[in-house]
Amino acid sequence: MKSSRDSLPDSTASFTTVLVQALRGTEVGAVYAIIVFLIGFILGTIRVLLLAPRLGETIAVIVEASVILATSWFVCRWCVDRLEVRRTVSARS
Repeated sequence: MKSSRDSLPDSTASFTTVLVQALRGTEVGAVYAIIVFLIGFILGTIRVLLLAPRLGETIAVIVEASVILATSWFVCRWCVDRLEVRRTVSARS
């Protein structure tokens, strides 16, 4: 369980510790980008092949955009929680 101390700046952390935390955040960001890209690729294929001919191009894009936004929100939460990114500004930015 995470406490409120995780969000406080750690004044005793060395430069290498901060650098490792930042690199961990970068790795998690790359995982997030790959997952969302793959989901977007799948949804784009479904939109072009199934939705656009039936609903029209504009409605198909609106449907896809709402699904990809919701999906990216949940994937972001999953990546941050599951891959254990610290609750500091330097690690998450």
